Amino acid sequence: MTIRPPATAADTLRLITMHLGKLTLGCRIETVYKVVKQSQIYSSGLGHTGLTHIDGHAAMVVDLHHKLFNVPTTDKQGYFVIIKPQTADLVAIPVATSPNLMDVHREQV
Repeated sequence: MTIRPPATAADTLRLITMHLGKLTLGCRIETVYKVVKQSQIYSSGLGHTGLTHIDGHAAMVVDLHHKLFNVPTTDKQGYFVIIKPQTADLVAIPVATSPNLMDVHREQV
């Protein structure tokens, strides 16, 4: 039996995890602006991107479910995970279920 010392903050990453089909994706908590109920998406419906308004700002919506599986997200009761990249505007990722907060060991990534 191996006894491991307790994990420290340096050993783990805090992630927001979200389910897209059979995939589970994670974003570092430092990059997440907020999680909100899904609102109106302005889009032609032909692609996997659109626009929405969050806190008075325009955010680009990227439907990863549509991009990865070629099936658009149809659940209007879902959530947006709002990402704040360092060099770009807000990006909203629609998800059907509420995302989770997890601490993951760095060696598991």
